[in-house]
Amino acid sequence: MARNSKQFQSFLFVVLVFSGFIPCLSCPQFQKDALLQFKSQLFPKYDSSNIESSDLDSWNSSSDCCQWKRVTCSSKTALKQVIGLSLSSVEAPFFPSNALSPLFILRSLVHLDISSNDIEGNVPGAGFANLTELVKLDMSANKFNGSLSGELFSLSKLEYLYLTDNMIEGQLNRSLGGLKNLKEFHLDHNFLKGEIPAEIGSITYLQILSLLGNQFSGRIPSSLFYLKRLEILDLGINSFEMEIPNDIGNLSMLAGLYLNDNHFYGAIHPSLQKLENLETLHLGGNEFIGPLPSVLFQSQNLKNLLLSQNSFSGSLPNNIGNASRLEVLMLSDNNFSGVLPASVSNLPYLSLLDLSKNSISGTFPIFHPASRLAYLGLGQNKFVGVLPQSLENLKSLYYLDLHDNNFTGEIPAIFSQFSVLRALDLKNNSLQGPIDRLPDAGYLQLLDLSHNVFSGKIPVGLGTFSTFGAQSSLVDTISEHLMVPEPQYPNLDTFVEQLELRYGDKILQLVSWLDLSNNQLSGEIPESLGQATSLRMLNMSYNTLTGGIPTSLGNLKVLETLDLSHNSFSGEIPPSLMELPRLSLLDLSNNYFTGAIPVGQFGFFSNESFANNSGLCGISCEPSQNTKLKESKDWDSWFSWKMAVSGYPVGLLCTISGLYLSGFFRIPPQKERLRISIRQLA
Repeated sequence: MARNSKQFQSFLFVVLVFSGFIPCLSCPQFQKDALLQFKSQLFPKYDSSNIESSDLDSWNSSSDCCQWKRVTCSSKTALKQVIGLSLSSVEAPFFPSNALSPLFILRSLVHLDISSNDIEGNVPGAGFANLTELVKLDMSANKFNGSLSGELFSLSKLEYLYLTDNMIEGQLNRSLGGLKNLKEFHLDHNFLKGEIPAEIGSITYLQILSLLGNQFSGRIPSSLFYLKRLEILDLGINSFEMEIPNDIGNLSMLAGLYLNDNHFYGAIHPSLQKLENLETLHLGGNEFIGPLPSVLFQSQNLKNLLLSQNSFSGSLPNNIGNASRLEVLMLSDNNFSGVLPASVSNLPYLSLLDLSKNSISGTFPIFHPASRLAYLGLGQNKFVGVLPQSLENLKSLYYLDLHDNNFTGEIPAIFSQFSVLRALDLKNNSLQGPIDRLPDAGYLQLLDLSHNVFSGKIPVGLGTFSTFGAQSSLVDTISEHLMVPEPQYPNLDTFVEQLELRYGDKILQLVSWLDLSNNQLSGEIPESLGQATSLRMLNMSYNTLTGGIPTSLGNLKVLETLDLSHNSFSGEIPPSLMELPRLSLLDLSNNYFTGAIPVGQFGFFSNESFANNSGLCGISCEPSQNTKLKESKDWDSWFSWKMAVSGYPVGLLCTISGLYLSGFFRIPPQKERLRISIRQLA
């Protein structure tokens, strides 16, 4: 009996469907029409036979729109309605903001993603206001401009709002307090200015607030510090000017605090110790002063501490080692002094330590045998003594910067066992002896031994220099080892910036830099150096090198800078050097070259490039009126990559430095990124 009843109900349901009394299980016709109109506005001459396969090929009048790609329909009711549209990167030839108009009649929408489409025009706030069921709206990576209207902030059910990487300007509308249920608010990299409205404090469910890379100024409203659920606060790269308020201690759930590159000043407020869940603290690029409070290192959750480019002073706290989960410690470009606390060397998870540009003294620290350190920056300090054999504990080093200290003695034999080292900078020390204990040259991408007292011959093994670098850039290599899944690690921004300051704005494409200048090296340039085909900068000036220039150097097709000046080279300049299409800086002066200067490309170099070679002919090569004197510390200022850019404006104009300024290395902070494993940095 029961079975017959169910059969009858099924039969009745089918009859009612075909009779029109129950709506068909497909999306409503008006929603299909709206989506087709949207498609026709983006592709007015769309012809699937002439266009490669597209996700929008499935959008046609003969099929159910719930079956279309990029479309999600509800499944909880008999009448299917469109509740989600994933329209990221539709690759329309032109996408004005008014092309969104057909979507605004889809009042059932819950999720809408229109990111990465280069949409131009104002944000149609009035249209979005119709979508009252919206929970998630992603408009990031477009070209929206103008100001944000208050209508956008009337979406009371909205929980996630992404407007990162647009050209939005003006001030934040005070009606933003209408977003009562908002959990994540991302406005990174726009042109918003003025102060943050006090009404931000009305969004009590807010967990992530990211305003990175705008022009906000003034003071942070006190209401913001009462958002008890806030987990990530990113106000970096703005113009806020104030001390850190005591109220910041109210944000007890905060895991990431980014106030970098503003005008915050004063001392670090003790209230920060109340942030027991804090994992990342980025205060770099501000005007903080005073000693580093020891309370910072009492946290058992702190993983990333970035305080570079401030005016902190005094000795480093002895209890640094108490922050046992610390992975990244960046204190460069401050006024720290005194001896490095021994506890730093025992941090078990530390992968990046940058103390450069301070006045820290003492000998090279002894690190734990299980050290995970991948980046060690001690340059421009007051370290002394020999490099210890205990360097063998740093088996994971990718970057070692010891320049501008007073290290003495020879390069320890352990250096030859650094199998993953990509960059070694020992510039401006008092190191001596041979340079035959270098790491595997096939993996090195940056080697700077200049301004020391090294002697002996140039190792034949340098012919394999940077064969690895031919496939990946220095920064890419380091960031891969640091296990950052995307170029988004918070301190990588500062790391890249410091590399740019040290080596010029082409560092991101610099895969091979070899500087042996200002030493006492002798003998000839090994013919094998011509195998280092990824070399872009080669400087061997101010040594006592002899012999001729190997013809094999003509194989260095990407070489941009060649300085062999102030040596005792002789013989003719090999014509193979004219086969270097990217060469933009050349200095062969103050040697004993003879014969004719090759014609062709060399005609573009000034007489200074060949000065004080009395045996040369073919171009006026009279001795320079201002013979170059040996520069003890300033060669880099003359030989900077910025000069290389002026001499070679087309070839390697660095696009990645632009990406950095536009924020490519930082995405809106997500909860997931708090778990930074060793990219994590190493």
